[in-house]
Amino acid sequence: MNAQKTATAETAELRIEDVVYRGRGLARQAGCVVLVPGVLPGETVRVRIVRRHKNYAEAELLDVAHASPLRREPACPLAGVCPGCVYQHAAYEEEVRLKAAQLANLLERLAGVDDAVCAPPVASPRSLEYRSRVVLHAARDGARVRLGYFAEDNRTVLDVPRCPLAVPPLNERLQALRADRPSWPRSSRRPGSTCVTRPRTGRWRGWGGHRSRTW
Repeated sequence: MNAQKTATAETAELRIEDVVYRGRGLARQAGCVVLVPGVLPGETVRVRIVRRHKNYAEAELLDVAHASPLRREPACPLAGVCPGCVYQHAAYEEEVRLKAAQLANLLERLAGVDDAVCAPPVASPRSLEYRSRVVLHAARDGARVRLGYFAEDNRTVLDVPRCPLAVPPLNERLQALRADRPSWPRSSRRPGSTCVTRPRTGRWRGWGGHRSRTW
């Protein structure tokens, strides 16, 4: 059965049991699994059901009635819409724990690997400014130009003035790219042309792989 948009504003209060792949919280409503973004295990939340599938439902978060002590204020203003920021509402140690548990569960289900043999994760010494590589995309809507990451639909380009997860040299390069608009794709039919930036090497790949530069 295809996903169906709910015709009415169906709301519910749910308790989050776990957080699964892509940072979505898992809850249950009358035995049906409900996936909710932006939540943490143990939280009680109010949600709106937005899609129903054959075996589960998707919901949007309306309010956190009882917050986890591990909840934090996101460092990025795009945390609610950028897929790269789906754990920013969690303390960093909780983010690492959740990702390690998800990996162990995946290995057990798909490969029969006992989680007892999994080594503990090695966390970054920094909770922010640790990414040494990012992939940027550009898109035009008439005169408006956006440079940043893909949104959840993997098509829409989010305009990202600065990424708090990227190392400072990457954010400096991002500012330079934003100022160098003549090099951006000219056609509105080419959204998502990519630019891969690497610090220290001084090299980045041109739009859509058609051009390269050094800096």
